[in-house]
Amino acid sequence: MLFYSNDKKLISASEINPKEGVFGVDIPAGQWHTIEVLETGTVIFEVKDGPYQPITEKDILLVGE
Repeated sequence: MLFYSNDKKLISASEINPKEGVFGVDIPAGQWHTIEVLETGTVIFEVKDGPYQPITEKDILLVGE
């Protein structure tokens, strides 16, 4: 799990690893983040409060630009 600041700087990185008892992460609303999958067969399950809202361009942080 990678967390970014509003100015596109990496501020935190952690690994979700069930073999070590780390099964998930709580992501605060509005926190820029991404997940890098390291193993085949990985399942990602996301839960959000409220109704489904499709993402828009303002919801995407283009890192590396």
